[in-house]
Amino acid sequence: MAILDRMANLADWQLFLKEYASAFGADEWPGNPGASESDLVKIEQRLKVTLPPSYRAFLKASNGWRKASDSVPVLRSVEKIKWFRKENREWVDAYVAPQQGMESPISDVDYFSYTAEGSAKFDGKHLAQTLCISDEGDSAVLLLNPMVV
Repeated sequence: MAILDRMANLADWQLFLKEYASAFGADEWPGNPGASESDLVKIEQRLKVTLPPSYRAFLKASNGWRKASDSVPVLRSVEKIKWFRKENREWVDAYVAPQQGMESPISDVDYFSYTAEGSAKFDGKHLAQTLCISDEGDSAVLLLNPMVV
């Protein structure tokens, strides 16, 4: 079973988050009570998109997360998830405009393989389709492309 298939399961997320928090010496649980199904339906209706199953399961396990990493300290609760283009239009413009008419810097096969060596690369034209699921950290944010499931 692929890891993303397993992470679509609420129980697996709960176990992972408990182990993650203890491995990093969290003094207290850095998560929140899980989001309800009605909370998830509301955000999907507001954003007009279906969230990927693995992300929905994460939000059911913990509706947001403090101390996620040094670079991205807070994963947002469902109420605070927004389209990246609405919050950071200037970032989208800065990445997308220079790439217009150019070939993608990464092949689709590599782009959609999250275990590939170059998986940290991104195609800027996708920025306008991403959700911002974290607060801005050290000049970084965590984005989710809900079109990729």
